[in-house]
Amino acid sequence: MNDEAASLLDGYLDDGLTPQQHEELAAWIKASPENAREFAAAMMLHDRLRNEMTISGERGGGGPPRRWFGGEWKGGKRNAVTRRAGARP
Repeated sequence: MNDEAASLLDGYLDDGLTPQQHEELAAWIKASPENAREFAAAMMLHDRLRNEMTISGERGGGGPPRRWFGGEWKGGKRNAVTRRAGARP
């Protein structure tokens, strides 16, 4: 990805592109399958990071990320072994 495309992508993620820049980004994406893959990968990373930050904010921030598994949050400061044993970290 060249610097111009990276700049357009950053502007897109920050919701700061002009209509002309939107057209330039769309043209770059359509120019090659590799560009489309890079755009999709950047969108997926951005979405995952946003979700992690949202989850972190809902639980008061700090600590390692947690994941939702079968009706229960897992991760964070207590691992699976300490949860089963009822031990505190």
